[in-house]
Amino acid sequence: MTLERDGYRKRIAEATLDRYLEAFGAVEIRGPKWCGKTWMALSRAESQARLDDRATREAALIDGRVALSGARPHLIDEWQRVPGTRDLVRMAVDESPLPGSFILTGSSTPKRSSESHSGAGRIARMDLSTMTLLERGLSDGSVSLASLFEGNAIEPRSVDVGLEQVASLTVRGGWPASLGMSDKAAALIPRQYVAAACDPEYLEDDIDADLLRRTLVALARNDGTEASVATLAADVSAGEKAVDANEMNRYLSYVMRSYLAYEVGGWKAPVKARARVRTKPKRYLCDPSIAAYLLGTDAHRLMSDTQTLGTLFESLCMHDLIAYANAACDLDVAGVRYYRDSYGLEADAVIELTDGRWAAIEVKLGANKIDKARESLLRLARKVAENPAARNPEPAFLAVITGVSTLATTTAEGVHVIPITCLGV
Repeated sequence: MTLERDGYRKRIAEATLDRYLEAFGAVEIRGPKWCGKTWMALSRAESQARLDDRATREAALIDGRVALSGARPHLIDEWQRVPGTRDLVRMAVDESPLPGSFILTGSSTPKRSSESHSGAGRIARMDLSTMTLLERGLSDGSVSLASLFEGNAIEPRSVDVGLEQVASLTVRGGWPASLGMSDKAAALIPRQYVAAACDPEYLEDDIDADLLRRTLVALARNDGTEASVATLAADVSAGEKAVDANEMNRYLSYVMRSYLAYEVGGWKAPVKARARVRTKPKRYLCDPSIAAYLLGTDAHRLMSDTQTLGTLFESLCMHDLIAYANAACDLDVAGVRYYRDSYGLEADAVIELTDGRWAAIEVKLGANKIDKARESLLRLARKVAENPAARNPEPAFLAVITGVSTLATTTAEGVHVIPITCLGV
C-alpha cells in the first residue's frame, strides 16, 4: 500500500515516473520547492525518510543507511540535505538491482564533489514543474498535444475566455497549496516562496541573499527574453555595487540548480539561409506568479498593462507546453525550444521529437494578433522546406496558442488556433 495523501491531485508526470520506476533502480524527481514532488512520490512509495526532519537527518549523518531503510519503493525526501546519500543509493542499487527501489526528491542540486558518482545508469532523473492549467482543472484538455503530432484535426468549438480570467490564471500560479484559495490568499504563496528562497539561513556560503533577490528581479524583468549575462549584470548592478560577468554567471548557476528558473534554447532549424539564427537561451522563472510578484503587479494592474500581461502569459504557455511535451512525448525542457533569426522570423516554441517530427507554435494574448502569428509560422514552414538537400519533413502541425479567445479552430492554411484553456496532453 502506498503512502498517498488524502486530497492529492493527480499529476500528468505520474506516467513518466512509472516508466522510470519500471526501468531503473532509483528515480530522482527534481523541481522547485512546493511544486508537489513529495506528494507525487508518496503516491508510489511504501515508506519514507524525510531528511528535512532534524532527528532523521542527524541519524542519517551518523549512519547513512538510516535514510535507505524501509519498504520499497522507498522515498528519500530532500536527499541533498545529507551528503553522500546519492552514493549510498547507487551502491544499494548495485547490490540489489531491482527496479523501482528508491525515489529521491529534492529542490536543489548540490555541487558535486570529485568523489561523488553521478549515478548514471542507476538513478534516472525527471523534472516536475508547478501545476499546469490542466492539472488545476482550468483547461479541459480537449486539444491533445500528442494527438496533434499524430496529424489529427481539432474539433472547432466555442470558448469564452476574457482578459480578466487570463490575468488571474497567470498570476495565481500552479502551486498545489493554492488550490481552492481566493486570489488574495494565493498571492501570498509566491511572496513567501521568494522569501524562503532568499533566506540567508539556507543559502550556500558564497551566495548573498540580497544579490540573489536582485538576480531574481532582473530575471523577472527579462522573463522570456534572450537577455545576455552582461545585460542581467547591469540590471543587477543598477544603483548597487557593480557585478561582473563571472559573478553573474555564478548566481545564474545557483538559480538554475535551485530550480528557481529554467532555460529554453534556440532551435537550429535545418534551413539554408543567410539569416543569423539566435541560439542564446531564453530564461523563465519557474512559475509566472513568481515573475508577477517580483515585478510588483497583480491581476488587476495587468488589465491595464497588456504588454506585461502578454509577457507573463507567454511564460505560462511555455511552462505548460514543456510539461505536456514531457508527459505526451517523453521530452524534457531541451525538447522545447524557440526560433528567431536576424530577419525577424520567429516562433515562440518549437517542439522536436526524437523521430524528427517537429511543430512550431506562436503565443498571442489576444485574437487581434493571430493573423500575424499565422503568417510567421507559415513563413517558417516554407523556409525549412526550401532546403531540399536536407530533406526536411513538413511540420507535424503549426499552432497559435491564445489567451483571450472565443473559438478553437483551424485556419484554411491548416494552422490551429488553440485557447490555452483547451490544451492538454
